[in-house]
Amino acid sequence: MVISPADIDAVIGKDKKKVVRPLYNVQYMTDCASDVIVAYGVWAQNNDNGTLVPMIQKTKAMTAGRLRKVHADSGYCSILDLQDCTNENIDLFAPVPNNTAASRKLPNGEIQIPSKDFCFDESTRTMTCPNGNEMRFVKEVQVPRACGRTVGELRFEQSASVCSACPLAFRCIGGKSKRRTVARQSQQGVLDAQKTKMESEQGKRSGRLRGQVIERRFADGKLHRNQEPQNGRGLHRVRPEVGLLAVAQNTLTLYNLEKRGPKPAT
Repeated sequence: MVISPADIDAVIGKDKKKVVRPLYNVQYMTDCASDVIVAYGVWAQNNDNGTLVPMIQKTKAMTAGRLRKVHADSGYCSILDLQDCTNENIDLFAPVPNNTAASRKLPNGEIQIPSKDFCFDESTRTMTCPNGNEMRFVKEVQVPRACGRTVGELRFEQSASVCSACPLAFRCIGGKSKRRTVARQSQQGVLDAQKTKMESEQGKRSGRLRGQVIERRFADGKLHRNQEPQNGRGLHRVRPEVGLLAVAQNTLTLYNLEKRGPKPAT
């Protein structure tokens, strides 16, 4: 465990400039139409795990439950996040992260056939290798995730006799291995449906909208209001400091909206 002697609540990690230092995670939920920060949160962690649902619940409390759609980046799009949003009756627009492992180079110099080239049948829950041979289901395991939660993972393997006779074996197995094994998340279909959704025109508009709204709130705070360094030490000081900054940003936003006046009717 690594702690900061100056602030034991903060976590040690790399910031976006790749500098290792004490960090807090600041979250905003911003209204797309007005740029008003509806809710904020501060966590002593260097990732976004487990922050989406608390921000949704805070926003619902501020809007009398009227929140129905959330635009976010790929850091908030896991199977657990999508399931949580369904439970909260939220339509989440967030791209699925590209967690595909780097292509593995086999001892013979060939690039191994990636697991995405194996075909899974959702109706029968069977896996077929690129040569058309069905693989044996081994077991389903629960893989740990943040906050003590788990996701299911299905594991399949091919028989050594089938692999040894396969014409694709030189690109599929190598070294001391005699058979190919493949893993797939039990609820992978949820992510596949999200990919399709984000490839639609509505999903593409969501990506542009998120970049235009939320990123500007953080850029404004860092560039004009010295948000990046926190003056207080400890969560009990950092949280109200971020809250005061959100109030200042909202006050200026509302002032500018009033000064511009209503948009003319078209």
